Amino acid sequence: MSNFTKNFSLKKEMKKMEIEIRLPSRVGFIDAAVTFFESTISPTVNDPMQCKRLGTCLREALINAILHGNLEINFPPQDRTMSAIFDPLVAEREALPEFGDRNVTIHWQILSDRIEFSVTDEGKGFTYPDSLPKPENLAPSGRGLILIQNVVDSVGWNQSGTQITMIKHLSGGEA
Repeated sequence: MSNFTKNFSLKKEMKKMEIEIRLPSRVGFIDAAVTFFESTISPTVNDPMQCKRLGTCLREALINAILHGNLEINFPPQDRTMSAIFDPLVAEREALPEFGDRNVTIHWQILSDRIEFSVTDEGKGFTYPDSLPKPENLAPSGRGLILIQNVVDSVGWNQSGTQITMIKHLSGGEA
């Protein structure tokens, strides 16, 4: 059996894959988690750009969960001058047990018709605004939720505001 036939058969038989990982609240773990996520969805998505877009959604959700959720940092760096304050604050919060000991859970399922993925933090939660500002009115660091909404087909939050769930439907077996 050729590799193509073998891979095709495996893809057709793969009805569901489910993965869950817990990460410490460390910004440095985000890239590895996104790379792993992309590697598990790429056989199903079959479009490298779409796979990267979904990885970007996960990255944005992880940034929000770690920085704003678990580390409770509520201001984004608007420009380079604030990064002098922001970067040390991140390092300080990561080192404090009351913030740094919190975890982020990433859960995803690859189903025959969609990819569902969620990020859950252990922070205080947030209240989703009734309407988001237009992208042109946002600071460069405030566009994550808008980006997510423009890539996935469905996005929602749990009542406490500590979990975001994203769904991308697959068309013809591909996202």
